[in-house]
Amino acid sequence: MEKIKTVLYIFFVVIIIFPSLSYAKSNIFEININTSDIEIKAQTTIGHLSNPLYIEAGALFIDDEYKIVDISTTIKEQVITPGMQMGLGFNFFGGRTKFHSVHYDLLAIGLSFFGEYDLRETTIDIPVTIKLDASISPNPLSLLDTERFSMFNFSINTHILDDGAVVVGCRHIEGKYEKSSFEEKDSDDSIYFGIQLYF
Repeated sequence: MEKIKTVLYIFFVVIIIFPSLSYAKSNIFEININTSDIEIKAQTTIGHLSNPLYIEAGALFIDDEYKIVDISTTIKEQVITPGMQMGLGFNFFGGRTKFHSVHYDLLAIGLSFFGEYDLRETTIDIPVTIKLDASISPNPLSLLDTERFSMFNFSINTHILDDGAVVVGCRHIEGKYEKSSFEEKDSDDSIYFGIQLYF
């Protein structure tokens, strides 16, 4: 039930709020799944077209271990060659984790790094975009039961339509949590598949 409520809330944000803030076709809705995970993301672009601010909201559920909501802000620039972008920003993570029947509250501010290579804008001109992003929250930026937290994503998006893409990616999550006399270090690796819609 909680997953359904979260999906509906993010869908509402994407359909109702994001278009009022941004330019046409600068909004992205993405859903990724595998046998144990479901991830929902929504991204919009605001500000001047030559130097926009990217805002993304998302939720990630991994079995009973992770329930994470995050909001990120990123500024990107083209570098080196057409189609290649790099960016810097912040991620704000909140949620809960559960290990060995112990619940830990997750709250962290991550320093994020982003890279993208859109092969449609190169001389080979194939409908593929390669993306890599990382967010690292060291101890001073990790709160509540969280001692440190990091998340890494790598994905390949194949643009089968002008307004849509198929996503294949992998995700790595790593964290350290402490509560009373309990301490837990954990990492999770997963491969996922999904779709992106642009509007």
